[in-house]
Amino acid sequence: MRTCYLIPWYDCNLNCPHCDIHLRKNSENYDKFLGRLNNLKTTPEDIVVFFGGEPLLYKDKFTEIVSTGKVTSVSTNMLLWSEDYALLFKEHKMSIATSYNPQRFPNDRVLFKWADNMRKATNVGIDVIVLITLTPDLFNLPVEKVGEITLHMYTSGVRGFLFEPYIGEQEYHKEADEWLIKFHEYYKSKKYPVKSLILDKIKDWNCACSHTYTLEPSGRLRKGCPQYGGTNIPDECLMCNKNDICRPCVLQKTCSYPKKFAEWVKANYGTCGTY
Repeated sequence: MRTCYLIPWYDCNLNCPHCDIHLRKNSENYDKFLGRLNNLKTTPEDIVVFFGGEPLLYKDKFTEIVSTGKVTSVSTNMLLWSEDYALLFKEHKMSIATSYNPQRFPNDRVLFKWADNMRKATNVGIDVIVLITLTPDLFNLPVEKVGEITLHMYTSGVRGFLFEPYIGEQEYHKEADEWLIKFHEYYKSKKYPVKSLILDKIKDWNCACSHTYTLEPSGRLRKGCPQYGGTNIPDECLMCNKNDICRPCVLQKTCSYPKKFAEWVKANYGTCGTY
């Protein structure tokens, strides 16, 4: 195993239009989930992400899950942050991945609360990165506005931001590829201090199903990432040791799409991802 996503519940305090995970039925068996987590064999090199839903939604269960000592990172919208959570993150040496999207926060008050909670986390030494979903509402913003937002993240102590593909019924590969070039031309000219992590990830922009697992609310541990909800591909195909050769996962196209941007990075930064 290289990466494991933990989903004890799909419940969330937000209703983001680009996310359908919170719409899934829980089929929850928390005791079985926790038992499976306790028996999960991990190494110090493995990444175990508390995913969800929203991990901070249920404090008692959150505490129980991270107290297993297996969680390395938590994917949270940061709106339920409190000092109690800060203490747990410090105790268990966990990092934070939070998200930004123009439609994620209903108003500036919520946006400022998100930014302030990030600042509270980084002020006590917790590592935070921001994931930005590549959706049309982002493309419609002026690149200068997105630049201002990334600078706002920087003043909140965020280590860097990572653009991620949209996964859903419609995918915007061509638009995203072209927008990434447009934004990074602006980003490069401004020499922003906050790091665009996609410049590193572009070196290995690939879904590695053979090394990725998801622990579901039912307690089932399956191959693949949380976005893989099941198709006509048999489970044994995802489990096969030739998985990375035949690539049966329907998300493989999504997880390796930014072709034009990759060429732009090579042309502007030399070796792809080095800058």
